[in-house]
Amino acid sequence: MKYAGFFIRLISSFTDLFLIVIPIVIFYIYLIPGLKNQFISGFLNDNSLLLTFQILVNATVGISIISMLYFWNGATFGKKLMNIRIVKKNGDKLTLINAIRHYLSTMIYFIPFVFIISLILVFIRKDRRTLHDFLAGTVVIHNQNDKNE
Repeated sequence: MKYAGFFIRLISSFTDLFLIVIPIVIFYIYLIPGLKNQFISGFLNDNSLLLTFQILVNATVGISIISMLYFWNGATFGKKLMNIRIVKKNGDKLTLINAIRHYLSTMIYFIPFVFIISLILVFIRKDRRTLHDFLAGTVVIHNQNDKNE
């Protein structure tokens, strides 16, 4: 297995941000009555509206990414474009449970300084695993060019 490093994973993540997250945010801004006007005015003063928006966006993004990881052999749009994918630590294809665990384990980055620890790990470890890879039991690899995959 050839492990994917930091920069290719970063490009993949930004690609997913633009192709998955931002369109979902824009969709809900126009779907939820009153939300578009509050975004245009530059602030949200309705906490229940903001909470509804956050729940819908997070749930939709989560379901989208988990579905892609499971049905697209460990890849999202960004990973497909960068020719990388997520597999189990032993190299096997992700199961649905692995895909869910991988997505949910990324929530650790809401804890201060955790990203910096993961950044250090990805640079010093040969297998380029981050903290959420350890929690999920996964690794990010380059796709092989054989027909057995």
